[in-house]
This record gives sequence, C-alpha cells and structure tokens, in this order.
Amino acid sequence: MKCTAITALAIASIAHAFPSSPEELAARGVLQGAKFHALHSRDEGELSYEPYNTTCEIRNGFIRTGQELSSNETDYINARMDKIIDPLRNWLDGANLSYDIEQLTNNATNAPKLGLAVSGGGYRSMLGGAGFISALDNRNTSLDFETAGLLQSAAYMTGLSGGSWAVSGFAAQDMTPFWQLNDDVWKLDENIFWPGILDAYTYFKEIFEDVAAKKHVYPEDSFQTQITDFWGRALSYHLLAEPEEKFPGYGRNTTFSSAITGASTFQSHEMPYPIVLAVERQPNQLIIGQNASIWEMSPYEWGTFGPLGGGNAQDSPNGFIPIEWAGTSIVNDEVNTTDCVKGLDNFGFVIGSSATLFSAGVQQANASITGFDVFQRALRDILGDFSESMDDVALWKNPFYGWENDTNKIAQETNVVLVDGGLNDENLHPHLKKERQVDLVLAYDGSADTTYSWPNGTSLYATYNRTIHNDSGRSMANVPTPDQIVAQGLNTRPTFFGCNATDVTNYDEANKAPIIAYIPAYPYVYPANTSTFKLAYEAEESAGMIANGEAAMSLNGLVNDGEWKRCLACALVDRSRERNNIDRSPECQSCFNDWCWNGDQVDTADVPEYEPEINSVPQFVQDRSDGSALIQPYESGAVSGLYSATVLLAVTSLVGAFLL
Repeated sequence: MKCTAITALAIASIAHAFPSSPEELAARGVLQGAKFHALHSRDEGELSYEPYNTTCEIRNGFIRTGQELSSNETDYINARMDKIIDPLRNWLDGANLSYDIEQLTNNATNAPKLGLAVSGGGYRSMLGGAGFISALDNRNTSLDFETAGLLQSAAYMTGLSGGSWAVSGFAAQDMTPFWQLNDDVWKLDENIFWPGILDAYTYFKEIFEDVAAKKHVYPEDSFQTQITDFWGRALSYHLLAEPEEKFPGYGRNTTFSSAITGASTFQSHEMPYPIVLAVERQPNQLIIGQNASIWEMSPYEWGTFGPLGGGNAQDSPNGFIPIEWAGTSIVNDEVNTTDCVKGLDNFGFVIGSSATLFSAGVQQANASITGFDVFQRALRDILGDFSESMDDVALWKNPFYGWENDTNKIAQETNVVLVDGGLNDENLHPHLKKERQVDLVLAYDGSADTTYSWPNGTSLYATYNRTIHNDSGRSMANVPTPDQIVAQGLNTRPTFFGCNATDVTNYDEANKAPIIAYIPAYPYVYPANTSTFKLAYEAEESAGMIANGEAAMSLNGLVNDGEWKRCLACALVDRSRERNNIDRSPECQSCFNDWCWNGDQVDTADVPEYEPEINSVPQFVQDRSDGSALIQPYESGAVSGLYSATVLLAVTSLVGAFLL
C-alpha cells in the first residue's frame, strides 16, 4: 500500500505548522517564555504537565528494600479481602459445589485470593481486556454472564503495555463500567495521532506546549523528554477525556497516584489493587534480555523486586520509593527536604512507560510504506537518532543513585531506563510474588504472537522460563511451549495450569504457586486480531472488540449445565481447600480432568498455521454446548493498522525533530 497524496499533504502541513528547534518553539510562543526555566513551586492543582518543587517530610530514607510487600499494599489488601467475602460467597454459592463454602471463606486470610492479568497489545488488548473484565463485573446486567461477580471478588488486577491502559484507565475512572467508558469517554474513533485535519493544530500545539515545559526545566536535562511524553499525553486525551472537572486539560496535571488513590472505589477498597508493569533496559544495552528486571508501578510506589540493572537476584539490590516522589533528587537515600519533586508520575507518562513499543511500531510501518524514498530515508535517520539518544524509551530520574555502590549496577546512572512491559511478556509476574499469596490468576491473552495476530501462549512460556532460569524466588505452574499450545488447541479456549500444587517450578510447600486460568482471545463474535498499530476504532469496531473479550471470558454462555462456572469455582477454591486439609471433591476432580493441561506432549511437525475462523466456536466449547450464545456476531471492520501506522510515522518525524 502506498501513502496517499492526502496523507502526504497532511504530513507536510503538520511539519510546517510546528517548529523543530527550541529556539523556534520559544520564538513562536510554544514555550511561552525563556528557553529554560527553573523548577518552581506551585499549588498541587495548578494545570501544568511539568513536575514541580515542593517540601517533603523525611522519614528513615525514601528507599524500601527487601522482598516484603509495602505496608500500604498490605493494609489495602487486608481491607480488600474483608470487603470481598460476601460477593465471593455469593458467586461460589451459585456454582453449587459440594464444599462447605463458609469454611473455605471463613476469614480474610483463608479466603481464596484472585488476581486478574491483562496482556499487552495496544488498543487490541485494551479493548479485549476491557471485555474480559466486563464479563467479570456483576454490574453488567445486560447479559447473564456466569462469570459476573468475580471482579468484585478479585484482590489484584495487573496489566502491561495495552493491558495497562485497560487496568489504569478503569482505576482512574473510578471503575466506571467499560461499556460506559467506550460510549462516553474514550472517543476511539479519533485517531490517537490524527484527530482530524481541523483539530490537529490545537491538539498538537497543546501536547507540544506540555512536553516543552517539562523539557526546558533548568538546569538543562533535569527531566529529559522522550517520545513517551508525547505518547502518554496523547493517550490521556482518550482515557481521561472526561470528566473535565476531575481531569482538567485531559489529565495534564493528573498523577497516577492521585488519580487512583482519589477514586472513591479505591478509598472504599471496592477496587482490586492495580499494578502496571514496565521493563528495565540495562545500561548500555539495546536488547531486552530474559533477565531484565520488571518494574512495578502501583498507586503507592514504584520500583522492582528484581535486581537493579537486571541480572540474577544476587547481582544487585532491589528497591522501591513512593511513586508520588519520583523525580526527586535522591543521593544515597538522602534528600533535601525543601527540594522534593512531585508530578513526574503523570498518569499519561506512567501508562506510556508501560507501553513504549513505539520505535518498533514505527520501524514496522516504515518497512511497509513504499513510494516516498526521501520520506523513508528521513525517518530512518530519525529512528537511528532515537536509538542513540534513548528517545524511544522512558527515562525516570534514578532514585537509587549513589546507593549501595558496591553492588548496585545503576548506582552511577542518572536515569532508570524503562521500556514497554510487553517486550518480555511478563503480565503474570506480580501474581507469582509469594508474599501476595494469590490462589488463582485469570490471565487474558490478547497478544499478536502468530502470523495472523492471535495468541499462542508465548507470554505464559516466557514467565515460566524466567522462574526456571532467572527468578528462583517465584514459583509458577508448568506450561508447554507455544508450539505445543497451538498443536493441542490450548490457545482456542480456557486452560488451567498448575492444578496439582506440585506441578510447578520451584515448589514451595509453604507458599504454593497459583493456578493459572489462561484465557486466550478467540474470534467468537468479532475478528479481534487487529493490528497493535491500529490507532482508531469506529464505535461498532470498539464495541465488537469489547464484546469479543466478554465472550472469551464467559465462553459466550455456550457451555451447558453451569460447567464453566463450576469448574472456575473449583480452580478458585482449590488452594484454600488444601489449606483446610479438605480432599478434592469428585466434581472438581472431573473438572480438572477436562480443563487442566495434563502434561501431554504431541507431535508439532505438521501443525498448520493457526488461523481460527471468524465468528466460530472452539471445538472444546462445541463439545459442551447446545449452541445458544449470549452475544451475536458483530459486523467486522477493517483490521489493518497501516494507515494509522503511516500517521504514526508522520508524527514521529515531527516529534523526532522536537527532541533532537
């Protein structure tokens, strides 16, 4: 496909409309003043994207070390577990198990602990993940999902890359139901980087002004800006489009910490504890290794349980700081209390940091566009400069500077370099933390692993491999290779892994690994294998994507006799059953015989390319169905992301000029 004359004209118009150098920016009013300005104090509610100076109360240092959870997280989860007992019992009672449900849920410590995980994959994963969560929400009364109520029973929800947009957007919007967000807030029909020829000038001018203010804080490079800043601000124009009184300027001064901790459902512990993930790129490295450390961003803190700088656990210490103080100059865990900084954890910058798979998208698009050789060469030059200058990553001020110099690999690094959490497929990682004591993970996979952009379990296998080779402190259910998953059809329907507590890596009797219920995307009612780089969805398209995510989790109501709910309930209570020394019931053993991977290996030599039929039903589900579906197929829209990627190229060239 060739770039059209209209697109070429649009590119030229944008490039002409915006200056490329700081001097031009200042001259044309974009900086609204001098090239550089000192970091200033301001009221917390002042409408500005740049971080700001404030005072802070020193405690025993800012850095929290060790493998234990923070007291804030522990306190929240304890209160959350008290809150979920009633909805959990109500849902389990509806499954009609023969267990004594009251015995299995008689206190917050003993009750089953459920985690939700959403994979990466741009808007594709955000929308499919939204449907996955929607199918668990008992407020979704339009359809009678057997799975409804599990959201109200969940302790944690995590996401990376596009999955972080679903989780974070849902949390920041105070758990407003996803269908309402899609209808009233997101405005996904407006391309994230091309909102329309008439609106583009105002849109880009506002974003450039925001990032310019952060870029030109004195002294120079106090806060280096990258493409992540633009990306995050653009995302906020969708995820925080409404309400204006809560997110003025599309979240211009909305921080991740304040947006979530200020939500009424968080304050009342109605919300599963949200965590989003990014991956640390090791100093002087361009490739993301399997042993790269995974960084967690939660409402209270930011850091890693892995070794700072990556590698094996014994190679370097770990640590966290309060996320609201990210951006503060901390040297050897010492802070000038009159010179603290807030605002770096801007909501858009956090979710942009979890989804910085930007350069890869640009490169893919660049390889796909023909006919404009000069344009291509210019973009390749920009991309090369991006890699050299680290503009395609997210740079966070290093709070571990000068700390533990003998063992800390990043002790002399000014910044922590974070990249897209999807680059090492680790959305399950937080749920395997033993101290979190998760019993069941519902893991939605909307990845584009195969030729036709469907999941094949690569994320499962990546985390499994990590626990074997680089993270012996975590235990995970044994899983097969992606080739085996496809050959056995395990990526067409839900599959349980780790049903026997000893069938795991790094078995720990005292801290058993959770059962993983793998929920892959499948085209029940919509072709949900859209491109990661599709940056706009018409109303019918986004509705179809959400509905398909609901169908993937609920199996579209096709399984007879309550079997899906019963078997999910068996998986949810199984670790609690073991804690209470109760034998597994015959009904649950029957469920596990059918729904758990049994460890089989098959010949993968002649397995055809995986390409499921649109609006079909997996054979495993057909065998348990009378054919009465809850959701009818949607009309399918275009699945290509090429036009969006073309616009992405144009805007990236513009942003590149600004950054360089």
